Amino acid sequence: MTAHKPRFASHQNGPFKYELAGFSGFFLLVSDSQTAVVGTKTKTKQLCAMAEAVREFSREELRPNTGADNTPIYVAVRDVESLEITVFDMSGASSFYGPGGPYNLFAGRDASFALATGCLDPAIVDLEKNTDDLSPQEIQQLMGWYKKFQDKYPKAGVLKWRS
Repeated sequence: MTAHKPRFASHQNGPFKYELAGFSGFFLLVSDSQTAVVGTKTKTKQLCAMAEAVREFSREELRPNTGADNTPIYVAVRDVESLEITVFDMSGASSFYGPGGPYNLFAGRDASFALATGCLDPAIVDLEKNTDDLSPQEIQQLMGWYKKFQDKYPKAGVLKWRS
């Protein structure tokens, strides 16, 4: 009996096997590089959209965002490392920061000085205090609050400096 040879047996050991392997490799390389380019462009577009989406608030624009009348709940806190005052969206914690909540006095305001000093007097929260004069201990406390908010709440924008 004769052994049955596959139809393309002669090509398995011939020059075509390398051409086929080379073509397959080239196809995969081109496919992967195009995917990488498309993926990079997509990521770049997403990052640009996110950067453009950062809203700048004046103090007057921030003030009504207290959770009353279905408004979002925004609280501004200074990042002592970058000096940026970040506006966080605290709407997900309305029981704390919304109307009737224990920390509602921070809603719609820059709470940096009050958080750093631990002073919950509404008159102090409303004052535009300079956080440059904080003690090292107060700076540490403010940094702790900022990091907590940064980890827990989405960024809604930034507060214009001295607005």
